[in-house]
Amino acid sequence: MKSAYQAINKTCIGFVLGCCLATPVYADDIEIYTDANLIGPLAQPNIMFIMDSSFSMAATLPASEPYDYEKTYALAGGYDPTKVYYTNDGSIPKTNGDYFDWAANHCDHSLQEYVGDVAQGEFTGSLYTTGMYSGQIAQFNAAASKLAWRELITNNATTRAYPIECIQDHGIHGSKTVGAHHFIANKPDTTTGWTNNEAKTVAGVIWANNANNYVLFAGNYLNYLVDPAVVASNVPLFDQLKNAIAILVASASNINIGLMQYDSKINIISGIDQGGEGGAVMYPALDVNLGRQDFYSRLKTMATGNDPVIAETYFEALRYFGGKEIHFGDTANPSNQTGTKENGNPKFYETPITETCQKNYIIVV
Repeated sequence: MKSAYQAINKTCIGFVLGCCLATPVYADDIEIYTDANLIGPLAQPNIMFIMDSSFSMAATLPASEPYDYEKTYALAGGYDPTKVYYTNDGSIPKTNGDYFDWAANHCDHSLQEYVGDVAQGEFTGSLYTTGMYSGQIAQFNAAASKLAWRELITNNATTRAYPIECIQDHGIHGSKTVGAHHFIANKPDTTTGWTNNEAKTVAGVIWANNANNYVLFAGNYLNYLVDPAVVASNVPLFDQLKNAIAILVASASNINIGLMQYDSKINIISGIDQGGEGGAVMYPALDVNLGRQDFYSRLKTMATGNDPVIAETYFEALRYFGGKEIHFGDTANPSNQTGTKENGNPKFYETPITETCQKNYIIVV
């Protein structure tokens, strides 16, 4: 039996990908030759997870041992560990599904964790640590007559070897073999797929309107999911939930994610404990690319033992998004954490909404 967190994580990944999807921009053969300045910045969606920290989440269910990229899992799963499989909806790829060569992957953000523009070391990226990576991806059609970036098309051995790049690498990391060329470009400005001249990039077109979102899966990770030799042990549901959220944050990009939990304080009225009254913002909705370690540390401190005050916590989440006056958050146990309040006006929340049409979601898990 596979762990509950795997099911939760698949659902969360699919939902988060859905939050980021928009209709892609298509051209002939999906190749782009036009000006890169057609697109302006889009505000990242805000997602607030309300964690079910109620007493019931202390119950245990079987959970698989964590994925270990250094271990080769049974090939009976049918996936090739030298390949990277992908879908555009977050679903688990089929063994005969779409994939490309691991060596074709130039998306360094999938292979190394970054804090801002600084890489944190080899094998720290989510494609290693969690087996997954999600974001906006493009492929360079290396055919001599094309030499242009497009959506992923991997229908034969030749196209599966074409270079793969991601929007997170833009201006930071480019080809693994071309040196300091950090911007994707088409011919006649390049023959390799990258240039050091930002004015020549086509990134603003190939990834316009949040196009070309994919979830990447390491072939070895897909074998892990179905390997009967993977050991399971009983783990509290809340720990499985925290693990699933941590994996989501590690593998996601271009979104802002926050955390809330229920109030656990003792509320005695007429000699009777009335239970909690709403919840607090444990982590404000911030860019996952900038604060993963802080996010993980706050997630780790969260514990069960609270009343299931779903409605009151949802009410408080709406106040947070609206930048309204704090109602339950400051008196909850634990209370609102650092970064949640408006500068100079600590009685009010600092809204994460920065654009009129920005997408905002509250998810109770």
